[in-house]
Amino acid sequence: MKFITLEEHWESQRVNDAAKPYMPAPVNPHKNPDDHSIERFMAKTQRDNTELTSVGEKRLSFMDDNDIQMQILGYGDDSPQNLDPKIAIDLCKMANDDMADAIATNPTRFGGWAALPVGDPEAAAAELERAVKEKA
Repeated sequence: MKFITLEEHWESQRVNDAAKPYMPAPVNPHKNPDDHSIERFMAKTQRDNTELTSVGEKRLSFMDDNDIQMQILGYGDDSPQNLDPKIAIDLCKMANDDMADAIATNPTRFGGWAALPVGDPEAAAAELERAVKEKA
């Protein structure tokens, strides 16, 4: 059986850096301010963002270890799609260009969903068409 996983998070560091000034401030997810288990877990695991921003050996090794033949990448939690359209349109184009470049490194193992500036339906439709026709 061939396993293809959908909506696997991937992010462009270039897009994240460009979007950072426009992103909302993070919200503390803790209901109990005395519960610091998430902070302890993060400090203990010392994970970084490279698992999200790479389609290299680490991701491929994970896929191989789990019998995943292909991943369909979708922009992760820092997606620019919900930002003000004045900002989101260009950032979504950049995200789709970067994702196309990432997929091109191993097109038999990766595919992707386009990031779309959903606050502007006409721009979203135009970007979907561009991403499919020019970047696929």
